Amino acid sequence: MDAPLTGCEKQGTGTAKLASAPAVRTQPLIRSARVARVAFAGAAIVASLGLAGCRWWPLRQQSGIPVYTESLTKEGLVASLNRNIEPIAAWRCTDARVKTPGIMGVEVGAHIAVERPRNFRMKATALGKGVADLGSNDERFWFWFDGHPDRRTFTARHEDTEYAQRVLQIPFEPDWLLEVLGVVPLNPDDFEMIGDAQDTGTVSLVSERKTAGGRIVRRVVLVDTRHRVITAHALFDATNAARPMAKASLTNHHRDPQTGLVMPYRIDLDWPQAKLSMTLTLNHVEINPQNLPEPMWAMPAITGYPAYEIASPVPDQFRAEQTAMPFHAAPTGYAGEFETSASPFDTSSR
Repeated sequence: MDAPLTGCEKQGTGTAKLASAPAVRTQPLIRSARVARVAFAGAAIVASLGLAGCRWWPLRQQSGIPVYTESLTKEGLVASLNRNIEPIAAWRCTDARVKTPGIMGVEVGAHIAVERPRNFRMKATALGKGVADLGSNDERFWFWFDGHPDRRTFTARHEDTEYAQRVLQIPFEPDWLLEVLGVVPLNPDDFEMIGDAQDTGTVSLVSERKTAGGRIVRRVVLVDTRHRVITAHALFDATNAARPMAKASLTNHHRDPQTGLVMPYRIDLDWPQAKLSMTLTLNHVEINPQNLPEPMWAMPAITGYPAYEIASPVPDQFRAEQTAMPFHAAPTGYAGEFETSASPFDTSSR
């Protein structure tokens, strides 16, 4: 069995309480005054997360993973991380466990497959029956839960992601999820490095970027500099550095004996504003499988759960103009069915 590499825990807890966030694949903002602004905001975010209190356990001796002690630059750190990320174009796990309190109350089995840039599929089963299906391909993303009162398979095109987030009242972001799952390399030009690696053994890579809808978001990537692994992701609205939109904690890192590449075998996802969390526990991950069938990335047709398209309230020809408009400025007459209803994920009143 692969040897675990690292663990992170706060005093008195078992896992790091760190923030992460969905990522929207957009062009970074123009640098200049941005560097100072991002550095200041990044320091505030890191402080709010209490990252300095994270203790890192040493690797097991038999793992063979080196411990880095030399000083590092941002460019050197990102290059080191990318040496592990870039070779992982895809991975598959047919022996995963998923737990989502409030939606799937018990831990269930799952098959998970990931392939950059946008292919993702998670099919969860219990007692041989499908209970959840989440996925993404180049065109769209979707999610379905068995027994959900709305009895729909929700789907949206990637360009409608921000609108879907507002309609569903959950900041689900497939592009960010692919980054969390470790198949999207980092661009050093996007980040500033915050923190003192010599003092804590950790630093944060902080970036600021504009989404297709014009919103500015800040992304935080927490790195264990001694072992050069990512241990958490967080995404914040630029106007609120105190509360993450989404966060992911990566623990129980393993080194693959065949490739030498490192992956986390536990991923805790949390969307605090939506009061939704999900824990993925992986076993026997296959890196760069050669036989991922193309139909795997197709949205399923599920009997009794017709697809519901969460489309932007603006016709295609006006999409370019709408990305620069505030959300409330959308033309009337195109309101989505769920725009004023409770989130489909909110089970508190059911």
